[in-house]
Order: sequence, then C-alpha cells, then structure tokens
Amino acid sequence: MMVRNTEKTMFIVNHLKDKKFPCILSSQYEALHWPTDYYPVAAVEIEPTGRIAEDLELVYEKCKSPEGSDFNWWNNSEVLWISPVQHGYRNLNVGDVIVLDPQNIYRVAPIGFDKIRLDARGSEFVLGESEEEIDWYVSDKYFEADPRD
Repeated sequence: MMVRNTEKTMFIVNHLKDKKFPCILSSQYEALHWPTDYYPVAAVEIEPTGRIAEDLELVYEKCKSPEGSDFNWWNNSEVLWISPVQHGYRNLNVGDVIVLDPQNIYRVAPIGFDKIRLDARGSEFVLGESEEEIDWYVSDKYFEADPRD
C-alpha cells in the first residue's frame, strides 16, 4: 500500500520590479539583487514531490495563465494573492524569484532555476533565521510605494 504525503509546502512568488527589466533583456543577471529588486505577489501551496526542481516547476506552472484561455493563474485554488498590486499584473517570468525558505531562494532562469546564494558582500539584506526577518518580504512595510517601481 502506498502512503501519500498530504502535507503541503508554501512558496512565495516575487516579481522583479519594472525598472529592472532592462537587466533581463540584456542578460545582466548579476545586476539583480535579492530582495531589494523584487516584491512579493503570491503564496503558492503545492504537495511536495521530494525534488526541489520538480517543486519549482509546479510553482512556475501554477503562476502562468494558459495562452488563449480566460483562466487567470491568480484564481488557482493553490494561489493566495498577497500583493497590493491589482490582480492580473503578469505571469511569472525569467528573472522572477521563488522563495521556499531563507536558505532556498531561486531565480527563474532562461532554462530552469538558479539558486540565489546570499552573503554579506553580495546582498543588501541577508535573510536570517528569525521569523521577523522571514516575514519582512511579505509585510505591509514593504509596500510604502508602488512595488513595481
């Protein structure tokens, strides 16, 4: 008899700020900095597969609206919209970030996902272990201005 894991895992999906899109167009990924160049848009809940690459792919697929369809990804039952930006902004794209926890942060790459390695030299803010720091990127304080700018 096969026992299925019914625990779900929450991922936080973050969009790249509009002013940083030129970095993506010119493949200047080193110019993108987590978390200052991003803002959270949704929490996505999935049943984990046991392989992070497959889990990231599931999250990615849940954050895309099918082409030619009237269905919008933010209406998916596994997606909770957490951004003050109105629904319908855009699909998840190259350069956007998916966060599992402070040690597992991934950028959507042209093919697959790149793990973001945080350190004091390469980041303006290093996420730590405390809940206060983890909640920083989903708190209201983050949205003092339009987060897309």
